[in-house]
Amino acid sequence: MAHIHAIHAHNGCIPKPNLWIKMRKYFSLVATEFTDQASNTRIQQEVPSQVVLEQEMVWMKEHLSKLGSPVVLCHNDLLCKNIIHNSKEGELVTATLEHHPQQQR
Repeated sequence: MAHIHAIHAHNGCIPKPNLWIKMRKYFSLVATEFTDQASNTRIQQEVPSQVVLEQEMVWMKEHLSKLGSPVVLCHNDLLCKNIIHNSKEGELVTATLEHHPQQQR
């Protein structure tokens, strides 16, 4: 997988990061209200508001864009089911089938 992520696009165009577009798409899909009152209460208590999340994304874009990291080929499978939050460790990690211990090739 590391070899694929190290491939640079050399087709004449200047590659642009897709991360911010994908994140904006996720924000547009976030539910702001549920019919079940218990779900509404739980979400309001446990999940930062959309405004807070968008402010964090702006902060990340501002700071990460300054790093000058190259844009490389990616399989773009950042699905919700591939995002793992470990509240004990305070970590947010991504997982794909390539990282699954029982994945056979």
